[in-house]
Amino acid sequence: MGAEESKNQRDAEHNGFTKSQVEMLLKQQKQMYDEKLNELLHKQNQKSAEMRISEDAIRAEAKKEVERVLKEQFGQNVPSPQPSCIPSTSTTPTQAQVPFRSPTTYSYSQKDLQNLVATGTHTSSPTTQQTSLYPNISTPPASSPRAVQDPFESYVFVNKLDEAKRLQPTAPPASSRDRSTSRQRNRNNEADNEVKCPTCRNTYTSNIYQCSKGHSSCKTCKDNGRLCGICRDMITTMRNISLEIFIAEKKVKCPNTENGCSLWIKRCDVDTHLKVCIFRDMPCPLSDIFGLCLWKGKLTQMASHFDDVHQMHRQADVDKEMYLLNINNNVNIVHFIVIGTYNFLFHVKIQDDKLYMTTQALGTDNSARKWIYEIHIYNKSEPRRKYQYMDTCHSINIPVNEIITNARCAVIPLSYASSFINEDKLTYKFFIKKEFNNNEFPKNNRGQGARRRT
Repeated sequence: MGAEESKNQRDAEHNGFTKSQVEMLLKQQKQMYDEKLNELLHKQNQKSAEMRISEDAIRAEAKKEVERVLKEQFGQNVPSPQPSCIPSTSTTPTQAQVPFRSPTTYSYSQKDLQNLVATGTHTSSPTTQQTSLYPNISTPPASSPRAVQDPFESYVFVNKLDEAKRLQPTAPPASSRDRSTSRQRNRNNEADNEVKCPTCRNTYTSNIYQCSKGHSSCKTCKDNGRLCGICRDMITTMRNISLEIFIAEKKVKCPNTENGCSLWIKRCDVDTHLKVCIFRDMPCPLSDIFGLCLWKGKLTQMASHFDDVHQMHRQADVDKEMYLLNINNNVNIVHFIVIGTYNFLFHVKIQDDKLYMTTQALGTDNSARKWIYEIHIYNKSEPRRKYQYMDTCHSINIPVNEIITNARCAVIPLSYASSFINEDKLTYKFFIKKEFNNNEFPKNNRGQGARRRT
């Protein structure tokens, strides 16, 4: 005991309060806290009760106003529903503290609901006159097939539709042809959904520029000084390289699709393809050689153009004996040849004391490589002597002057060609073939002339 009293005296001397005094202070503080908390709860409950009373008064006034408007428009026969979701103003203190009330149904009977669904009228009693709740909406007669006599009829109808769908036979699996058609349709849809410039709504070209906010526009819009189609800011010189690469690698249809071209090519290769596409508008081949014809048209119209305008260039044909006169002078002869649906140009040119002969196919490089041409120069009086040359055809996209300059054709010195002259004319034939025997045309002798003696 003495040790405990001495300890309390030391604590009191050190802190200024004894243990009993500290406990009394804590008890007083707790009591003050409880009183303030109760006061705050009382104020909050009182405020919520006042708010509910004001809401009840507002709802009651709104209800009276609605009933008054309905009676003015429809008279005394309009039913006045009494939903319990509108609380009564006389509530007990315990009810005022409940934040929510469970809603109940309106005072309509099941018969009234069915009549409302069917005709839009209410018949609570036999003497009540049937008046439409919505006079501006015309309801179909009961005999109409669209009239609903039972509120559950639509539900049954939907269930019958679902059952009919389940009873339908399943479709057979799609064939490979159907799948390819579907892929082609999806491909066409992707082509229709191409990325387009938001400023002019046209397809992007090679260069794409951005505004200060990062929106992209095409080069045409930037060159014309237009504003961004999204934010109306100036289009800067900053390029959108990522979008350019994405669009360049995207495959699109050839612009000549309507004319017959079915190729899908990368956008970055479109310009290159258009220069060699056989379905483009082609100029007359003689315009680059003689510079006289200004005609342009499709490849399918080329033969009729030569028949109508350049008849002198339609005199030759494959396996037909042709003659060349005055080989000592400069000569430039072009023959237009038609084999089925394929068109060719056979060239005979004399310059620099040499005779050049070659064949061009009016098509792409791949199509031209599938054809070969063969040249025979001979003298009828000497049947054992013949000059023969065989090579692949060149494309019309390669200028004939380039072919002759690089000697990628039959090149015969005039001194040697003169040895085949008979009666002042040089006799020759040419052949154009699509299929040939590899033994007849070995690779190591391709493009080389040879004299054959029999």
